[in-house]
Amino acid sequence: MTRLRPITCALAVLVTATCANAQQGQPAVGATVPPPEAVVAEGVPPIPAALAEQVGRYTDFRAAVFVDWHPTRREMLINTRFADTAQVHHVKMPGGARTQLTFYKEPARGGLVRPKRGDSFVFLKDVGGNEFFQLFRYDLATGDVALLTDGKSRNTGPDWSHDGRLLAYTSTRRNGKDNDLYVIDPADPKTDRRVAEVEGGGWGVHDWSPDGTKLLAGEYISANESYLWLVDARTGDKKLVTPRGGAEKVAYDAAKFDHDGTGVYATTDKGGEFLRLAHVDLSTGRHEFLTDDIKWDVEGFDWLQGDSGCKIGSFADFEQRVARANVPVRFHIPACLPHKPHRPDICRPPPAGVKESTGHWSHAHGFSVLSSQKNTRKSLGLCFAAQRRPFTK
Repeated sequence: MTRLRPITCALAVLVTATCANAQQGQPAVGATVPPPEAVVAEGVPPIPAALAEQVGRYTDFRAAVFVDWHPTRREMLINTRFADTAQVHHVKMPGGARTQLTFYKEPARGGLVRPKRGDSFVFLKDVGGNEFFQLFRYDLATGDVALLTDGKSRNTGPDWSHDGRLLAYTSTRRNGKDNDLYVIDPADPKTDRRVAEVEGGGWGVHDWSPDGTKLLAGEYISANESYLWLVDARTGDKKLVTPRGGAEKVAYDAAKFDHDGTGVYATTDKGGEFLRLAHVDLSTGRHEFLTDDIKWDVEGFDWLQGDSGCKIGSFADFEQRVARANVPVRFHIPACLPHKPHRPDICRPPPAGVKESTGHWSHAHGFSVLSSQKNTRKSLGLCFAAQRRPFTK
């Protein structure tokens, strides 16, 4: 029988322990973190790899971001990551497990569910971070994924028509720089067509009219100047909604058609310092402001037409402006014009640790505000802030 010398035994034990640590994802005993090649470290003591592993829980966190509701069922799509990139996940019920649907090296962005039917969704993905995003259709029944765009140009801003038949988006396909407007039936990629040629890369689609004949488009010039346009979805004819010229430069951010298509709701800094929610009459251009009492930007809004008429849910992310103060996120729910809006009727603080708040109508279940992001390795799920009910764990 061969005897191992003591030093050989010690080396064998060290190698075994090192291999065990490596298999468990732990740093080797005595390992240090090397400085980056571009950094010259003088007089800096070695940083143990074990210490870097311990503080990782404070420097690495995962966010769960709401993407879209299912049109008929109490289900949602979210973006979150379990590896290195965010992917699309499906949550079938409140408190239910998240089922990963996409598996790519690059992030799968968005996930807009087809209205009315809910049989598919559209997401964006680029290659290697080049930001030349392509649109893909994911079939929820089969898991099949189909490329909708040309694979070369930059395609952004997909938006479904309300009946779920068509999808509008912008693309640089024509000349590599201008964001032209396109329309496609995602179930048949051969229907893809350019609706309108535009100049500039700041164009995007805000919304479809209720009857599916017009697009509400935005032309972004700068942070202080942007315009709203009506575009005929069949002919491509364009009409400027917010006139150019004048001493005041005006910005329009979020925008949607109202319930009958005779006007649009938009957030704008017209006549003021902050973005306010306004209703713009398309025949007269008159602005009626709904949130004069909010003294900072309205971050966004959404609306739902129910049996008793239309309601608007507007909200502002106060936490970005009042440094880490536990101030409430406010929800204004005024009635549809021409009824006068009433004062805020919901005012509740966000859950402890919440960094961001956004609001979205579920057309099957009413208005809900969803929040995410905690500085911890445990992912924070999305919450019904108004009802204080967690949707995901």
